[in-house]
Amino acid sequence: MLPIQTVYLQCTRYLYSRVYFGWGLSGLFTVIVVLVLLGLCCGCVGQDSQKLPTERSFLSNTGGCLLIMYVSESTWVNLYFVVCLQLSS
Repeated sequence: MLPIQTVYLQCTRYLYSRVYFGWGLSGLFTVIVVLVLLGLCCGCVGQDSQKLPTERSFLSNTGGCLLIMYVSESTWVNLYFVVCLQLSS
């Protein structure tokens, strides 16, 4: 068997795993983008500069919580990415 045929057979064996991993990774990054967009939209819609931060509406507080979730999730994603790079080298 030629070396290229051997490589092709190995690639086809892992095809479904690569597709599922790609979907999972795309979903993870989509959640990060959605959290940022929802946080900004909720914060801007619920903003009332005349009120104190403790007296603002539920919508404004939700926007802040979504932005905090974005920071938390993106930190964990970056941490896993760096650890995987270190383990693979």
